[in-house]
Amino acid sequence: FFRNDPAGFFRAFVLSALPAQYGVLISGPGIAYFKELYPRLKKFDCRDQYIGIEAVNELYNSSKATISLYNPQVISGISPRVFEVALSKTFQVIQDTPTIHELFPNMQLPVFKSIPEFLDKLDYYLTHNKERAGLTEALYDITKKNHLFENRAERILEYI
Repeated sequence: FFRNDPAGFFRAFVLSALPAQYGVLISGPGIAYFKELYPRLKKFDCRDQYIGIEAVNELYNSSKATISLYNPQVISGISPRVFEVALSKTFQVIQDTPTIHELFPNMQLPVFKSIPEFLDKLDYYLTHNKERAGLTEALYDITKKNHLFENRAERILEYI
């Protein structure tokens, strides 16, 4: 949530669309600035600070869902958080990009292309525990099998 970062504006806009009844924690330096631009963010627990990796892991493990947004400057990419959330076995709703389908081929992913679609998917999966757990487990298995650092290193060595 840095002040001049397009990603901060995008993230604040998406998060401000969440219903007030959701218990949402938003953390990052600069969130105070975005709360002034998007007053609906004030209904959530906003912390104008970085949180350490241990706190992030605790947050993932105590959450029913997370949202994974890419940086709007890299339109075809994905957030690196997709992998760490998957490995923490936390459900995530993921912004739809071509890259996500390349990394997780032949899988029905909880992706969205618009805010209404995001809210619909989130509402659906928060009320369908079995489906949410199944997708979470599938993302964990594929990430563990194909997207660890050692997998990436092996692929790089194959090209050399």
